[in-house]
Amino acid sequence: MKTFRISFWAALCVLFILPSACDEARTPFVIPDGVSDVSPQCSPGATQACLCGSGSSGVQSCNQSGSGWLNCECIETTPDAVVDTTPTPDAVVDTTPTPDATVDAVPDVVVAPRYHAVYIEDHWDGIGCGSAIQTRMSPGADIDAVELLDGDTILGTFDVVRGQPNPTGDTECENGFSDPSAAKGPPDATQNFENYFSLHGGWLIGEFANALEVTPGDTVKVYELGTSHPLSTEGADEPYEVWIATGLECVDDPDPQANCMVQLSAEVVGTGTVAVPAF
Repeated sequence: MKTFRISFWAALCVLFILPSACDEARTPFVIPDGVSDVSPQCSPGATQACLCGSGSSGVQSCNQSGSGWLNCECIETTPDAVVDTTPTPDAVVDTTPTPDATVDAVPDVVVAPRYHAVYIEDHWDGIGCGSAIQTRMSPGADIDAVELLDGDTILGTFDVVRGQPNPTGDTECENGFSDPSAAKGPPDATQNFENYFSLHGGWLIGEFANALEVTPGDTVKVYELGTSHPLSTEGADEPYEVWIATGLECVDDPDPQANCMVQLSAEVVGTGTVAVPAF
């Protein structure tokens, strides 16, 4: 039976002159041992698509005997990279206003000024060579000396001074006592009206020996030559105002009484004392 099938196939090749088919027929079909009847299932080496278990496609080949197809070779495919199509929001611009740089609100350490001088300004009204007040006859306050005291203890007297008499240029009254240095040292005026400085509408400033500092609680005593002066019973008591100052250079400031002075008294008449308050 096996031999009949092969001869029949060869006869067909001869009768119909099918060279390609005859070439295939010339290749003997080998029937595996133990198989009684095997019909070809496929051409050896042929391939076909097949379905993998994951649902993807694979390829399977015909075995060498043509008796069947080999197992499906599944090709694991890597899925395309997933592109995130979610629109990216525009960059968020922080519209919160940025505060200006924080300025350190802690104030700088303020160094309290130190006072070393006493400033005296005349209150003479400049009426003729006297005053609108009949008992006042000289051209302004006559300063003999200035003391700095702590209680009853004299701490010092003027050692260096500056002064300006007659700043208005008054010509109605002569002033024979226009030297500020006459106010230096302890009181030394005489009944003959000597050793003093007549302000004549001007001012006097002085510092104490060794640049002594004027501190709160001290007392400033101004010796003005008049009936209240301890060394004279003649003349007239004249008015003036008293300040303390940082130093002699204070009078060179454009506004000394605002910038480097503290007022002790708006007006003193004759010899008098004024206390130094806290400042």
